[in-house]
Amino acid sequence: MQYHDPFALDRSLAAYARLERRFRVALAEGTARDHAFEVLPPGFSKERLRELRRETGDPFERAAARWMARLLLEHALIAERSAVAHAYFAEPRPIDEPEQGRFSVLALFERVLSDAPRRAGWLRALAAQGDEVGARRLASFEALALNARELGADSALAPEPARVVREAGAWFVSATRDAVRELGMRSLSEWIGLGLGTDALGDWPVSLGAPRLGEWFREGRLLDGLSPELGAAPRMLGSSSGLRALSRFGSAVHDAGANPRRPFVIARDPYTLRSRSYGALFSLLPLHASFAERRLGVGRGRFSEFSRGLGRVLLLSACSEVVRAELAFAAAEGASTYRRAFAEQLPERMGFEIPPRLAGVVFANEQAPRGLAALFQAVERDRFLTERHDEDWFRNPRAIEELRGDFESVPETEPDATALQNGSRRLSKLLIQAG
Repeated sequence: MQYHDPFALDRSLAAYARLERRFRVALAEGTARDHAFEVLPPGFSKERLRELRRETGDPFERAAARWMARLLLEHALIAERSAVAHAYFAEPRPIDEPEQGRFSVLALFERVLSDAPRRAGWLRALAAQGDEVGARRLASFEALALNARELGADSALAPEPARVVREAGAWFVSATRDAVRELGMRSLSEWIGLGLGTDALGDWPVSLGAPRLGEWFREGRLLDGLSPELGAAPRMLGSSSGLRALSRFGSAVHDAGANPRRPFVIARDPYTLRSRSYGALFSLLPLHASFAERRLGVGRGRFSEFSRGLGRVLLLSACSEVVRAELAFAAAEGASTYRRAFAEQLPERMGFEIPPRLAGVVFANEQAPRGLAALFQAVERDRFLTERHDEDWFRNPRAIEELRGDFESVPETEPDATALQNGSRRLSKLLIQAG
């Protein structure tokens, strides 16, 4: 079936994109078996993709080709994505330390995060059992690179944006290296412990779902007419959980605010750069004293202590994202390059060694370069909103109106080099001052 009707093609791409999102959710829950995403819609093929790329160069056709390439790529990776998920949820295996019992890899991850006194022991158990996850993850990276080349899909950033992202990340790490070393971390266990932010809690709600978070933005009428889809709320383990919930909320609100009158393929970016950026923007809000006081119950007298703890969380989160981005760039060159980067670059970036058997198990995310770009761009967007509307822009109807207008505009698909450079410098300065 050939799509001569652009409206029919747009509807088909939108419907298949929804199936792909459901497939990702099912993978995360361990339930992705016999999923509808496995069946390609009529007319979805490499041949049709080539036809779209040969056509007039109309914005719709370019956007449709980008979406089809992304969906064909994800379809080609079903086996690899499923294998990684299976390794996480596989039959529990016995361990003796730090506790006798049978644990899946996912259960070990959960203990690493929640059991602070025995975190180092749980990490050793994870390293001992993580080989299958790591091997399958690296195999998925190689399959991703191969299929992306065959399809001409933008799985990774183009060379010039990639260079700018790497430079901005390297600058941030260099600028904050002393601040990280002053924290005195000597192991991944200590890094995780500080990164969770149990010392900067504030009055976070027990439920971190959309209804509760939406109440924080009622004054500006951010959610009028919108129904953001957040999925399952993260478990509250520290202020990092709250920041993650705000990030998911910001991305979900952005996505819900896309202009319904535009074609799906134009209104949305298949690689969600701007959506990620708005997620990062909302996660930065607790750095503002006004938000911390009004929404988290942190009085002005406590804000300095709160911001120091939160600054450490954001500092380690940003450094971790730089690490993930560097590993993602290495993954595009093959498993051996990835393992070498894991063994050689991580000690330099973090100040301590990580067991090689955790390669592909921790800090593994092929979309991390876009996540890092989104973070730096969000810092610049926050600066603009603060200068224009003051630090309580989150409750200002005029600022919210501007945001809603941006949600409805056509999203950019590549990072802005100037925003990346400025955002990297501004974030490093903010976090050093917070400490």
